[in-house]
Amino acid sequence: MFKTLYRAVLVPALRLFGLAPALESRQLIREIIQLEQQLEAFQRELEELRMENKSLWDMLDELNSASTVGKGTVTDFLEELQDTVMEEMLKDFKPAGEA
Repeated sequence: MFKTLYRAVLVPALRLFGLAPALESRQLIREIIQLEQQLEAFQRELEELRMENKSLWDMLDELNSASTVGKGTVTDFLEELQDTVMEEMLKDFKPAGEA
């Protein structure tokens, strides 16, 4: 009977004044601690995702800059092509005499 009276009358009256039973306070404190731990885990995961996102954007920027053809790119390609052609031409070349 005391438990019923306690739960039905006394607990609501104490809550009216901002008070709560010790058991309820401990449960709320445990819940707060669990929520803080979850928040820390989410913050770590968010930071990891931000770093991964930045890395992916950097990779996209590199791919985009590599796909554009500039004057330097064309010059480098032509020099490499010229060297390759010259090597192929001189590969089968036999000297006419002694130097």
